[in-house]
Amino acid sequence: IPGKVSVSRLYPELLNETDNSYEISKKIEAMEPRKPRFIGGEATSADKGTATHLFLQFCDFSKLTPSVSSVKEEIARLIELRFLPSNISELIRANEIATFAASKFFDTILNGKKIHREFRFNVFLPAEDFTDISDQKILFAGEKILVQGVIDLCLEDADGNLILCDYKSDRLSREALNDRRLAKQFLSERHAKQLKYYAQAIELIMGKRPDKIYI
Repeated sequence: IPGKVSVSRLYPELLNETDNSYEISKKIEAMEPRKPRFIGGEATSADKGTATHLFLQFCDFSKLTPSVSSVKEEIARLIELRFLPSNISELIRANEIATFAASKFFDTILNGKKIHREFRFNVFLPAEDFTDISDQKILFAGEKILVQGVIDLCLEDADGNLILCDYKSDRLSREALNDRRLAKQFLSERHAKQLKYYAQAIELIMGKRPDKIYI
């Protein structure tokens, strides 16, 4: 059993394939994210998502309006204060952030009682949750894996609801953009497992599961 795993490398069958912890660790290492290319090379779509996440980590929400100009002004401010490197200003998806600032959920953030951004955590989760083999579940009973992760946004809204939010920069198909049901299905299939672990972590740390989970 590996001693420590990042949420981004977790999956429900992690411990199915082998009982050799060295092999499991090597498998996890192979999933490590690569350094963004914009640090020293040609930018990709994934790099634009990373840059946008970085902006959302540090921006002052109260300075944003549903206009691209307000987003660009905030980008310039963060670069001047050295929260952002100057070479990523053109990578940040300013149009999408302006659309985000026009949403009802953005109003929920502005009116939130408590807001946690880049919420870093380390929690112990049962090892038996990461295998669906019955013999393995019995073998791992009582064992724990230390899981670390970073939650993009966690807040208590004006009504006292605990909300978990994870930013995603996935590109949706034209069909999904026009059909919320398809969009929800696509995003849920891709990200539900990760958000499940985040919800477990929040429950362990804050004493309650999130009332709402948003992507």
